[in-house]
Amino acid sequence: MALFDNGVAVDEKRRMVAALRRGTDRSPPSPRAEVQLDDTVLDLKLSDFCSKQSLRFFSATGISTDFLKKDPEHWKSDSDYLYGLNIVTHFKIVNDCAERGVALITRYLKGNTLTVDEEQRQLLLLVVANQHKLRS
Repeated sequence: MALFDNGVAVDEKRRMVAALRRGTDRSPPSPRAEVQLDDTVLDLKLSDFCSKQSLRFFSATGISTDFLKKDPEHWKSDSDYLYGLNIVTHFKIVNDCAERGVALITRYLKGNTLTVDEEQRQLLLLVVANQHKLRS
């Protein structure tokens, strides 16, 4: 998703695209990016976490990779890039949802003396969550 981030430098996007092209179709899929153990965390760049396997993101989301053939400076005028940007900006990130859930529980249940019964607390949480959805 960093390819669609305006905060990522064009040069880094170029390195990311180069990393996406590395390897062959015959290379075994690696569940993790291959990073040298002597690298320190501060020296790592986004491109260090890109591999040919990262292209699965595009097939899973239905985003065309044709814009990757162009220089990142020209992506903002490419329809495939703009389509992908639209999809990525509308993703609901799991962490955001989890944080909202924790805040909801903290706000309405922590220290709440409305009920001490766990089943009643769960029902109360469902009611509050549904009301929150209706207002959003």
